[in-house]
Amino acid sequence: MADRIIDKLTDYAPNLKSSLIARQVESPAELSERLGAYRGNHYHIDMTLEQMIFLRPLPEIANYTTPIPNLYLTGAGTHPGGSISGMPGRNCARVFLRTQRSWLIKSRNALRSLLPK
Repeated sequence: MADRIIDKLTDYAPNLKSSLIARQVESPAELSERLGAYRGNHYHIDMTLEQMIFLRPLPEIANYTTPIPNLYLTGAGTHPGGSISGMPGRNCARVFLRTQRSWLIKSRNALRSLLPK
């Protein structure tokens, strides 16, 4: 099964196989044993109402931003939570790019104001 997943990913990233140094495949039971997460949550934080959308992981650091300028947060602890969807990374990238676009527009306008009229 793992080989089929790597083969499919190679369709999108042709040099993936040659870039792999090592890999480890674990079943959910093996993961639970290694993490000591018996009856625990493999998704990092419980998928409960108080841990969803703008409350995940905490209201103060939700929406992929942090109080530290230019530091963004992604991963299983952010919305929509853990799994193999890649959505936390995609969503964080969109927030980052939106922030950068705003900065670029401000910079462009500042430069234009310096040009002779």
